[in-house]
Amino acid sequence: MRRDISIIWLEDEMEDAFHDYLKIVKKAIEDKGYQLLGDNCHLCESIGDARKVLDDTSKRIDFFISDFNLGEEYENGIDNGIEFLNDVRSREKYKQFFILYSKNYDEIKETVITKINEEDNLGLLNNTMIINLSSPSDEVIEREFQKAIEISLSKWDELNALRGEYMSENAEIEYELKKILNVDLTDSRNYKSLYRDFKNNHLSKRDITHNTSLLNDWMQMIDKRNSLAHSKEEFNDVKGYVISNIDDKSIQIVEEKINEERKSLIHLSEQVKALIRAKPKRIINNKH
Repeated sequence: MRRDISIIWLEDEMEDAFHDYLKIVKKAIEDKGYQLLGDNCHLCESIGDARKVLDDTSKRIDFFISDFNLGEEYENGIDNGIEFLNDVRSREKYKQFFILYSKNYDEIKETVITKINEEDNLGLLNNTMIINLSSPSDEVIEREFQKAIEISLSKWDELNALRGEYMSENAEIEYELKKILNVDLTDSRNYKSLYRDFKNNHLSKRDITHNTSLLNDWMQMIDKRNSLAHSKEEFNDVKGYVISNIDDKSIQIVEEKINEERKSLIHLSEQVKALIRAKPKRIINNKH
């Protein structure tokens, strides 16, 4: 499983308070089982520096953090965190989570409303969390940063969870096969061997013809399950985050299609289980 997280953090005044927030974010990431190493933590004091990182398509960015108030800087018409957020959102591949913070909470609310009206785009704040630094309690601010990290990493957690669902769903199918085939549950027979045994001995030619598409999809699911057991995680500048087989990158699950893939997996798994349960005694009937 990939552990390294990569971020862009835009802050024009990296003083004591900033380093406290950085420590909070690093700890929150580590508490999730990930790590934020120096090379992957892009600390930018200007929007120009941040845009250089954005322009480098070889770099994977998991989420963004930005101060709202960026001093007197005014570069390419961008003078606050909302404008940087808009700049990031305008790039098609960057739909990841964005954390925006400020002590001037009323000002940031007004700026957000104005920007949404100007752009006529309610989607600007999708996957965005605003943290109010004017809170009198450091504990509240810390919890807000921790919550933001939890949310920002949830999509990556989903991707890893989907790989786990491939293992879980197929394990249930293997269990069903062993029951139907009267195989000891501790038997380590290859999954494909169980599939072929069921297909050859429990299905008639008519059954096979009627379920050709399902049987083919089932075999592809078996291959994908086996492949994902030996996989790696990486960033693709077209598809986003991808988990793929180490040797065959065509076998993969892609972040942007998580919901579609999960729905397809569950639907196929239920169809396969229904087929298995519908043919429990065919081999016995054929012998008599």
